[in-house]
Amino acid sequence: RCGLFCASSYCGLPHSSDTLEMHGGREVRRFDEDEARLVEHGNASDNDADDEGDGYWNVFGTKCLIDVDGADVCFVLPRGDSLGGLVNEVEIVEDPYAEARKIFYRPMNPASETTLERLEELKRGPVAMSFYQQVVRDTFLDLLMRTRLRLDSFDSIDGDEVFLKIGLNPSGEAIKELAERYKYHMPYNREAYAGMPNWGHIRGGAPMTNREGMEVFAYDAYQ
Repeated sequence: RCGLFCASSYCGLPHSSDTLEMHGGREVRRFDEDEARLVEHGNASDNDADDEGDGYWNVFGTKCLIDVDGADVCFVLPRGDSLGGLVNEVEIVEDPYAEARKIFYRPMNPASETTLERLEELKRGPVAMSFYQQVVRDTFLDLLMRTRLRLDSFDSIDGDEVFLKIGLNPSGEAIKELAERYKYHMPYNREAYAGMPNWGHIRGGAPMTNREGMEVFAYDAYQ
């Protein structure tokens, strides 16, 4: 109930544009010009693709274009009731700081203590849900913008929700920093074995195999 949502027009994420303007004059640069596409029921051309073909999903009888465009996560942010959403904007959050702390504090990440310092205004006591959501949402977006993630947003068809798409460049610096922080280990790909010589009874040029004949790839730190 105290998760993220766009409370009203002043904290709603805008439509597609060259930049995504955020509360306080901040903005997020777009990486793709043609994103956030949705084919509504009855609008998809039969010539674009077959219902079972590549590029489309049939969702509850509606032909929808697959438009992830590099996004890995999509947040669905319901708007407040003044815009037709399901969230009661005037509801009182009795302990807003404790609720926000559940979202932002992570014991394994000391930097989250710094994030909590941004939430001091929530320590003053009960606040309206709209104010609580504005503070949480601003903090959330600020963290995302610091990480060099790809961000894009668009409204739902009936305008009562906002979709925030988040993507991570698999060749970018952000994923390398995450891998180092969380000590990701990944298997070598097949190409990495191409130049490996024979070693004793172990055949070179390919991964080792177990007793069942299944290939067993070695793991190492993400690169």
